[in-house]
Amino acid sequence: MLVSNAEVHQVLCAYDPENPAGNTGFGPVASSLPTLAEVSLFKLAGAILRPPGDSAAGNSIAYERLSSDQDLIVRRVVAIDSLNRENLLSQALVAGRGQFTAELALGLDQADWPLGDGITRVQLGDRLPRPDLAELDRLGRAGADRLREVSRGAALTEALCHLTAWVLTDPLPRLSVAASQVGEEPRAVLLGLVDMFSVLVPGRWTFSTQESAESEAYRLIVMPEWPRPGSRDYGRLRLGGRPAPDGAAHAAASLLVTRYQAYGLAGLELLRRQQGWHEMSAVDRAETLRNLLTLHAETTPHKELPAAPSPSPLASQEYTIEGAEELTGLVVSQASQATEGPGVQESPTPESSTASFDPAPAQLAPSHSAGDPPVDAPDGEERVREAAALVERLFQARSDEEGQELLQEVASRAGVWNESQTEIACLTAIRYGLGLQYRRVDGQACQPVFTHDPQDLFDLLIRTALYRRDAAIEWAVFLRQEYVAVLTDPLRSVVRQMFEQDARHELVVHHAFFVVMGRWAGPIALQLGPPGNVPPVPGEPPAVPARLKRSAWRPGRRRRGGARAPRHAEAVPRAQPEGNTDDFVLLGKVAGSFVIIVMVLLVIGAILDKQP
Repeated sequence: MLVSNAEVHQVLCAYDPENPAGNTGFGPVASSLPTLAEVSLFKLAGAILRPPGDSAAGNSIAYERLSSDQDLIVRRVVAIDSLNRENLLSQALVAGRGQFTAELALGLDQADWPLGDGITRVQLGDRLPRPDLAELDRLGRAGADRLREVSRGAALTEALCHLTAWVLTDPLPRLSVAASQVGEEPRAVLLGLVDMFSVLVPGRWTFSTQESAESEAYRLIVMPEWPRPGSRDYGRLRLGGRPAPDGAAHAAASLLVTRYQAYGLAGLELLRRQQGWHEMSAVDRAETLRNLLTLHAETTPHKELPAAPSPSPLASQEYTIEGAEELTGLVVSQASQATEGPGVQESPTPESSTASFDPAPAQLAPSHSAGDPPVDAPDGEERVREAAALVERLFQARSDEEGQELLQEVASRAGVWNESQTEIACLTAIRYGLGLQYRRVDGQACQPVFTHDPQDLFDLLIRTALYRRDAAIEWAVFLRQEYVAVLTDPLRSVVRQMFEQDARHELVVHHAFFVVMGRWAGPIALQLGPPGNVPPVPGEPPAVPARLKRSAWRPGRRRRGGARAPRHAEAVPRAQPEGNTDDFVLLGKVAGSFVIIVMVLLVIGAILDKQP
């Protein structure tokens, strides 16, 4: 039973002797799928829909990926039927791979599910509507935000520290947790673990908030009754009654939970900038995390650098933005235009005309454009967040197959994005460095590796937004980070093609890009000649590249009282005199040559006259 990426279906299972599964007991009673498909799903997910053991122990939530490579979220509700008997109702939401996340599954409250409280009124054979994935995602995110406030409460600090220490000690085994360890809020505890470890350890966080018996399913289960000694554990690590391990994992867990509960997701951006978490051993991960959090223990999120992947390990020096005065003038010019309308206060001008290379921390937020369709503000903001979240999922894909599926989804949606969505998608892609990573291969120097074809990503996410000022600046800053002398392929070919398209007027690039890059930096990095026409600042004449002043002494010669000048390999040839200066130089050379020839002839004639 296959479900496409764009579809979400629901199935309700209950005890009914006439259910189409033909088992005269528990089976599917209503769904949005055809009958054969709902029976097929029930056979695939029977152990999740009706868990082993005491299935009527209480309400619970489960999230798992089926063997058919589909995502499944199940809520189990224990209801009283007409005969005053406890009856288990299991509502399943099924979608294609990667459409559901642990955050979505945990964030959906009972009232957020498609059937809501009306789950008990569904009859055998009813046709259920197909749920809306976008609406489910919105409700799940909102519910997760509310649940996150519970996760950050002091009542769950001890439980989070205990579980976090064990996951840091051994992140791979499946875990069995006693219900007493998570109290009355198992969803809040699990959400805290998902938030903290989605970046740190590999693998999907599948779970069940209540299981009466252990099995091979799920990464983490909560058990109200602890298994008897000697019972089969299915390779699970049982944490009931076991004290937290000591050492670096214990210290790192305490620091991590403290930071998460103090700042929420914003405090975890510090971890996202550190590369290579998944490749580390458990010991190295715990020690690195402890040292990192100790170093930034007093650093609040708004004082940290912008969240982004680390720059190239080769780029260790700092730069100053060339042409900062022009960029400042551009900002002042735009600000003055924005304040021409009545009743609008003029924004204060910057006190300094210099700009440092690293921009001030700022939230990714696109500017509103007149090209955006007229929609309500909440709806527009939600669409922008959805675009950013989709691009984030693309660069956080756990496998190549998942990445390709998400890339196809981005390509299908990019064509209908408005200008704000296009800009936020571009900014998010730059934030993740287009998936650029530096890896050592066979002990050699770090080599740039992209998770996807950078040319495809540029054409899909970057190219269409470069006419916007913020996108152009961020793209220039990223390129300045990624080279010291020259850019390397495959990024070099992408930027070279961009410059060529701009020269042919096939691409619109905001002038701020050239100001931040510097008039010479781009062509030097691409090993081209000096740039042609740099787009002028609005309201000013075209900028002319400065001429290099001839030195009073040649490089390499000793100057009296001074040291030998260092020899540098020039990335571009020295600038030659231009305009009328060339004519005077040529005329001087001709005249000098004529005078020398005449003098040589006169000397030869004088010598010949003196001979007998």
